[in-house]
Amino acid sequence: MATLLLPVTATPSPNSFSALLKQWRAERGFSLGTLAVRAGLSKSTLSRWEAGLRQPSMPELEAILAALTVTPSQRRDALAGIRAPRAVQTLRGSNSGDTMPPIAGDLLKALRRRSGRTLDEAARAVGVAHSTLLRWERGESHPSTEHLHALCHALGAHALEVSALTAGGTWLGLEGIGETLAVANPADRVAQLARQLDRISYHRKWNAETNALRDLGFLALEAALHSLAHRGSADNTVLHLLSHTYARHSQYLSEHARWQEAAESAARSLKTITPLFADGKEQANLARTAWPVAAMIAVRAAVELKKTGAARRTAAHHGARALTRWLEYAPGRPGYHGWLLSDIAQYKASCGDFDAALERGREACRSVESDPIIVEDEIVLRRRDQAALLTQADRSDEALALLQTVTYWQGQPIHRASEDLIWAEALWKTGDKNEAERRFHSAQATVEHNKLDSLRTRTGNLARIIGVMDGR
Repeated sequence: MATLLLPVTATPSPNSFSALLKQWRAERGFSLGTLAVRAGLSKSTLSRWEAGLRQPSMPELEAILAALTVTPSQRRDALAGIRAPRAVQTLRGSNSGDTMPPIAGDLLKALRRRSGRTLDEAARAVGVAHSTLLRWERGESHPSTEHLHALCHALGAHALEVSALTAGGTWLGLEGIGETLAVANPADRVAQLARQLDRISYHRKWNAETNALRDLGFLALEAALHSLAHRGSADNTVLHLLSHTYARHSQYLSEHARWQEAAESAARSLKTITPLFADGKEQANLARTAWPVAAMIAVRAAVELKKTGAARRTAAHHGARALTRWLEYAPGRPGYHGWLLSDIAQYKASCGDFDAALERGREACRSVESDPIIVEDEIVLRRRDQAALLTQADRSDEALALLQTVTYWQGQPIHRASEDLIWAEALWKTGDKNEAERRFHSAQATVEHNKLDSLRTRTGNLARIIGVMDGR
């Protein structure tokens, strides 16, 4: 089961502070005694650090790093190798512009949000203050073993998640989680991690029970890539893959209506990839990165996080304008170009401009249909999106005619449910109430079985429109 669910992860032990200290001392040709004198520390103290029996305080760490004359990247690695809240706070407080490697608090936050509990509700469940749980999630302190197990029980954590939380202190303990990355060649390592990203993102065997473990899978993969990204030998390929991982994670989070987390992950993706294109030399390749997915999820999250109708319309208007500006970077990728156009169309419809929405939708369809090598799924998705727009514009006969041209989606549950909802609404509006109810119940069952929270509001709204109540 672990092999199916979780990514290949680099064995963390070589990146522990003790291992790094030993490596850096040897590379510089220092004996324990020489380094101790340079750092103003005792030889026995350094010996205990290298043996993993003790960890330095922050002043001690700064002294030893200065004595070793480490690079900024090595300093980040040293901080990441110290599994203590003080190191997390130092990393978060740095102005390096880098993204943080995942910490145990990130998984705690994911567990809580996945369970649907607020900070107050989760804190009450384990008998601690709101502020205490917030510090745990931020990595500013770490719960006791008793509190950690109580919290895992209250939030419905899986055994592998409990293991990752209990084994690593402030950082995620990923030893023994999934497969160990055995390849030594950096290119092979990156290729293997890329395959694991595809497995976490798109594997058809995910179900309602195992789907929850994808949080851990994404975080574990981010940890492995973050470690590779900050090594001196790392190239842009690693940063591209890290950005893709953040983007895919944001996409998964958006499917479950975890919009704040989706926004944060999309922002990390954009933050990771943007510096690679700062000089303008590779702008033409921007659409080949994670940028289009991250940008679209960032806009979608900004809209979904607005609570009132007026605020959502304003966010949708700004979102359509932002995506329109970004279209210039996507013409070489018809799939992404069509996806961007389709999202713009949805935001135009949200603002009530159905003429503009339908025109953008037609452009999206033409974009993917004109590519002779594009996969059929892209054509299906764009036509389905256009059918949804036609239904919203009270042109349901045209919507049904368009739906008849696409093959019923057999892949990811979120797409199957979305398609059934479009069929149900269009059929209802054209008077075929029996078939509309059948399609609606099919969508409802898929949403419930797969916990597709991003479709719950839409499903509930359609239930009220066609008079179908839960349980009927």
